[in-house]
Amino acid sequence: MYMTAGLLMPIFAVIGAGVDLGQAYMAKTRLQQACDAGVLAGRRSMADGTYDADAITAANNMFEFNYPDDMYGSTGVTFTSSQRGSSEVTGTATATVNTILMRMFVTNIASQFTMGILGLLDPFFIFRDDNRCIHDHIAGTIVVDAE
Repeated sequence: MYMTAGLLMPIFAVIGAGVDLGQAYMAKTRLQQACDAGVLAGRRSMADGTYDADAITAANNMFEFNYPDDMYGSTGVTFTSSQRGSSEVTGTATATVNTILMRMFVTNIASQFTMGILGLLDPFFIFRDDNRCIHDHIAGTIVVDAE
């Protein structure tokens, strides 16, 4: 029973990493597909071998249709396309995908670790000259001898 309780946090961490990495993989794949679609739409709209404003608009519209700003909880979605050569269009797409489960796990572990270390070190500060523990320094309190 104790072994199961001790292994719950690592099990949840592995599950959280799997869910978050799966979401990141799906976002990457979809972002690549949207970038490809945008570049192809831009190339199709090229007139007389020039990549003008109409072709750029067509590429951007196709990209935005295939990868909306909030897809998979992503932020900072950008797409840029440019002409390379007389009949070639290249594109670059970026997005930031936020983790869901690992963010909660890391935040919880970090707070527990910090409070655990403070809880262990706090009593040792009482032996200093000012007789103030860490919690006294944080709260701004002073130890007074009542004689």
